[in-house]
Amino acid sequence: MRLAGAPRAVLALGGTLLKSPTIRRDLVDCLRFLAWERLKGSVRFRGALGALNKMVERFGSKNACVGWNSLGAGFALQVGKALAKQGGGDDASRQSHGDVAQNGSRPISEMTGL
Repeated sequence: MRLAGAPRAVLALGGTLLKSPTIRRDLVDCLRFLAWERLKGSVRFRGALGALNKMVERFGSKNACVGWNSLGAGFALQVGKALAKQGGGDDASRQSHGDVAQNGSRPISEMTGL
């Protein structure tokens, strides 16, 4: 049973883990974001974008949602922008860093304008 209005698919983007096996990758991603304000070269970025593309293809942007925590907020914002650029729609420029909370979630359609 699904509640009315609930998304059919959710992509949860976690924050920094300071444990093996991801500590090195997470710290590199944190430094990449602090230094260049971008995460595009990250393995997690490619994985998140691929997963998000599959979710939108299967369920549509109105039935998919992204949730985040900590570093996942940066990934959510940048993956949403990348998806919007791929779709040729709104580049989600209305989503500024100030709009992304430490913890939260947003429907894909709202993030990308698709």
